[in-house]
Amino acid sequence: MKKILPRSSIGLTLALAGALVLGACATPADSGKPIDDATIASRVKGDLSSNDHLSGYNLRVSVVNGVVYLHGMVGSLDLKSEAERLAMSVGGVKSVENDVDVNTNVR
Repeated sequence: MKKILPRSSIGLTLALAGALVLGACATPADSGKPIDDATIASRVKGDLSSNDHLSGYNLRVSVVNGVVYLHGMVGSLDLKSEAERLAMSVGGVKSVENDVDVNTNVR
């Protein structure tokens, strides 16, 4: 004799399947998996370029194994520190090597 599942069982099955699919689409930060260097670099560059104080400076970013390397020149020590803080705030960053030079004549 064949059993027929009630509609509530079918709905529950579909809901669980949907939850599994959405869980598989989690971002690396949500899943606890390491974020790749290219993604980290892109996020740091985006944060630096959208920052009102730093967007006018040509800061270069490279990332190796989660370590962010900042290069370029800014107009004050505060701006150098701000660039480092921004980079460090990006998910997946292990540390920041701040090689940004300070020249008060640069605006």
